[in-house]
Amino acid sequence: MIDYLKTLIDTDAISQLWYPWAFAYLVLLGVVMFVGKAAYQLLSPFSVNEQLTEKDNRAVAVSMAGYLFGLGLILWGVMGHDMAPPAGETPEIGWVDYANDLGQTAIWGGIGIVLLLVARFINDKLLMPKFDLTKELVGDHNVGAGMVDAGALVGSSMIVKASLTGETAPWGEMIVGTLIFFVVGQLAFLVYSFLYQKVVRFNVHDELEKDNVAAGVSLGLNLVAVGVLISQFMLKSDSLPALGVWFLGGTVVMLVMRVMTDKVILPWSKLDKEIAADRNWGAAAVEGAVVIGTAYLVSSAF
Repeated sequence: MIDYLKTLIDTDAISQLWYPWAFAYLVLLGVVMFVGKAAYQLLSPFSVNEQLTEKDNRAVAVSMAGYLFGLGLILWGVMGHDMAPPAGETPEIGWVDYANDLGQTAIWGGIGIVLLLVARFINDKLLMPKFDLTKELVGDHNVGAGMVDAGALVGSSMIVKASLTGETAPWGEMIVGTLIFFVVGQLAFLVYSFLYQKVVRFNVHDELEKDNVAAGVSLGLNLVAVGVLISQFMLKSDSLPALGVWFLGGTVVMLVMRVMTDKVILPWSKLDKEIAADRNWGAAAVEGAVVIGTAYLVSSAF
């Protein structure tokens, strides 16, 4: 007990807070975020600045927030390994190693930008095929559509991040593995969205087209849960057959938990009615939180 109490007042760890190269990483993070925002603008048929400031467009803000948050997650995955020496020890890593690491971080940041922009294209054409995503975001200021877009982007970034976390592999293997799992993740979003539509008692696309924010919150958070489910598995195994079994089993559990949310956590009213008829995005947020928590619990339990 005394030794434990001593660790609580140990001051040696303060020296670890001084890590000069951390400033270089922060600058690089700012640069990648700027480039990511510029790429988002370049491929958008509208002025992002105008929509965010002059138009006060919350739908575009939600979509872009998911994109930038996802990009941050990917960079976190690249920088996940600790190059700083332990407290009190002499650094054994030279500036060349740090410079090389910064270069790899910049490259993977660029790859992350490309993959997230591809994910946005897939969201528009396949995930929400019954309407034009740009029109919904810009013309209708549809926050629900923005939530689905943001949820899919965050989920995609979790999958990309997981593929970059762990033991260092040759560049070719890392790129191929990242692309494979990215494609698998996009397919998983489509499959889950199809199954989700079969479980709920309302037409998701119709509700989204009616600017129903609650429907967007519900599906968007469910897509984040799919990202959690797949990315947590990837941290433990690279087996695609096992991932398929894991995804199907986890999907069943998450959809069952949605029903349990309706019966146990929100017993005073039907969840689907709250979302479709009352447009209660608070109830949808509760449902999404339960499903995301379930994805983490399933990943830890099995």
